[in-house]
Amino acid sequence: MGGLRRPRYQGLAKASLQRQLTGAAINLVRIDAHTSGTPRTRTRTSNFAALRPGDSAGEAE
Repeated sequence: MGGLRRPRYQGLAKASLQRQLTGAAINLVRIDAHTSGTPRTRTRTSNFAALRPGDSAGEAE
């Protein structure tokens, strides 16, 4: 898809439609992952969170 943060089209109506369709597509992907049991990936650990004492390898639980 590339560049989901910026609308492809000029004008409020087309940009709004693109945002709604993008949101619907993301929700469909999430529903598919939920129903198929695909585990969610871990998000990255920020540099600040990696400094937390007692953490092995800097990963949050």
